[in-house]
Amino acid sequence: MREQQQPGSDEPWAERILADLRAQGPRALKAFQTALAEGDQPLRSVKLCFVGHARAGKTSTLLALAGRAFDPEQPSTHGVDTFTLANELLSSGPAVAASGEAADPWRVLEGAGSVAELLEDTVARTVAEKMKAFSPEADSGTADSACHTCKPQGAAVLKMPVDLIAQAFSTDGETEAATPVVMQTWDFAGQEMYYNMAHVFLTALGLYVLVLDLSAWAPDAPPSRELLDSLDFWLAALLVHAPDARLVIVGSHIDTIPEPLRREVYTRVDGHLARRLGAMPSLHARLHANEVAQLLFFPVDNTRSTPEGRLTVECLRKALNELALSSVASLGRIPTRWAHFFNVLAANRSGPYIALEECARIAESLCLNVEMGELEPCLALFHRLGQLLYFKGSPAVVLDPQWLLDAMAQVVACPKVLQQHSHLAMVLRQRGELSSELLGVLWHDLRFRGHTETLQAFLEQFDLLVPGAEGQAEWLVPSLLPRRSKEASYSKEDRNPEATLLLDFHGALQRLLPTLLLRLIGQLRRQADSKLRVFTVFQDFIALSVGSPPIMVTLDMFPTAFPEVVRVCASGTAGRKLEPAPLKELLCALRQAMAAWLPNVSFSACIPCPSCCASATEEFSASSVRGRHLLDLGEVLGEELLFCSEAQVLLDEGQLPNFFRAWRQSEQQEQQQQQQQPPTTTSSNNNNLHRASSDGSWTMSSEGGGQQQQQQQQQQYFLYANPLAMGSHRLRQLDV
Repeated sequence: MREQQQPGSDEPWAERILADLRAQGPRALKAFQTALAEGDQPLRSVKLCFVGHARAGKTSTLLALAGRAFDPEQPSTHGVDTFTLANELLSSGPAVAASGEAADPWRVLEGAGSVAELLEDTVARTVAEKMKAFSPEADSGTADSACHTCKPQGAAVLKMPVDLIAQAFSTDGETEAATPVVMQTWDFAGQEMYYNMAHVFLTALGLYVLVLDLSAWAPDAPPSRELLDSLDFWLAALLVHAPDARLVIVGSHIDTIPEPLRREVYTRVDGHLARRLGAMPSLHARLHANEVAQLLFFPVDNTRSTPEGRLTVECLRKALNELALSSVASLGRIPTRWAHFFNVLAANRSGPYIALEECARIAESLCLNVEMGELEPCLALFHRLGQLLYFKGSPAVVLDPQWLLDAMAQVVACPKVLQQHSHLAMVLRQRGELSSELLGVLWHDLRFRGHTETLQAFLEQFDLLVPGAEGQAEWLVPSLLPRRSKEASYSKEDRNPEATLLLDFHGALQRLLPTLLLRLIGQLRRQADSKLRVFTVFQDFIALSVGSPPIMVTLDMFPTAFPEVVRVCASGTAGRKLEPAPLKELLCALRQAMAAWLPNVSFSACIPCPSCCASATEEFSASSVRGRHLLDLGEVLGEELLFCSEAQVLLDEGQLPNFFRAWRQSEQQEQQQQQQQPPTTTSSNNNNLHRASSDGSWTMSSEGGGQQQQQQQQQQYFLYANPLAMGSHRLRQLDV
């Protein structure tokens, strides 16, 4: 990282600037602060993530792009690697890209501050331009001089104590487009045990490289179920967690496929990708395809042992260069004070994280309007760029993402044998139960020593650790939980609940559903009014009580083998009949949890159509629910007539199950009472930072409120029905 202090000086950089500016007079200080507060600049940083199955060739592909030698014994990545090749400098800046010199390997920037330094270089240039109108010689050093008019002066007479600003004037001839682009690379482990960590680093601002092992697609044998499941998981994860990011698919290990068979393998892989992406139109639209080879993916020979092999890497590098530059251009501009704030955090950090209160204090001193909520979007932006980790509600800001991910990897990859603690390791690996004693052993490394409580808070916040049920383990590790046994999956209580709902995520979470339940429970537990008590937890089944008086609820994956939906079975307790209110409360809590975790995904609460299914048991014992006629709960509880689109007949209210018929009547009475009340209006002026659509910059704006009655109606509809399928009488196939 570039040193931010003058030689022989131990004084912090920011304090030295302020001291020198004060010595020049109040007008100098005000000019600097104004320039910093009012300037804006482009973003020149891109997040590049490599994902895929274990041993697919992710790290080897990254090394090949950086011009490093191929290592056939390259060890598998565990967790997430962000620092071995953490910061890559694109050798193809816009001018170089135009000249066609895209074959040069990316150059590695040493140290973890490369992105911050690049941003600060632009800060210096921006502030220098803003301060050209300031003449220190005209400043008498008194407050009275602030009223004097400043005449524009050239760079030669500008006296500033900041070396970076002086350097900015020496490069006035450079255009903004010539500024380099820095890539922050994330190399994610492919083992399934790490899948529950995906949501921590998958963000909307970034480029994602999904790597496939083409040798597994040989014509003589189909790819394994494990490989296909891994592909489906990553496609679903990118669809859900990175809704605006660009995707590149890479096929590695082509050197292991005989030349005569390669075209057949390419066709086979391309056909499978076309089918999967065809069911995910929004993700397909964000795919950068291989137009030269007319394929949806880029075949790559990472050994580069032949001219043809080297050409495959050059083709991929050129595509990623183009995407990086396009991504940077679309990011727009950010306030200069944001870039400067991030550089100060990076340059002066004393540990892997900083408390949110201290972060706010620094931001306030650097002209960020913390009271108006400017700090949160600033931190969220750099989180999406992969430069730090911050989520709303986090106890602090993680300045070293690798530190947090390494801590979680220590838990997930717990060894089988630990001196004097093997019995605790066995419980963790077999049952997913973690004790504080074992956690202390796993985090004995000096990097984690003294940070145990903070790490626990972070990992609980990200639902990587979930507090255990009362009287059981201290924590549950979602990725290590066992599945419920087949014999226990068909108990009498499961088959005969008072009410059964299907929560359909429209296929978007088919491979993510096993990671869903524990994350939802973690969110629900943080809601103080949920009155939640968890009794039994598996990876695919949870039994809990909710509400007052409580109702008993089970949530499980359905069908068991290849989950498509979450099945919710509810019954009253202590001889009481099931009432709608607690189930209503649970659905509302699930909506809120989904909005906090997966704002881009919706689900529909449905019941089997009573005209098409003889009984709920018949529907729920089927091998699949896809394509079957289900009634949206919003329709069931609404005032409109019910219609079976399969039989093309109206449904009688008496055909509904008793519980839902009573719930429908109760909702209709409540709506009639609300309609009889006079409408009221409310207004509010909420100032927010948002990104303007015209020029891509970040500005302040205010938003007003609407009619309270309309808000209540929208909220009520949101409780039950899928916002993306309003008015639908059949289960819609969205992104599968």
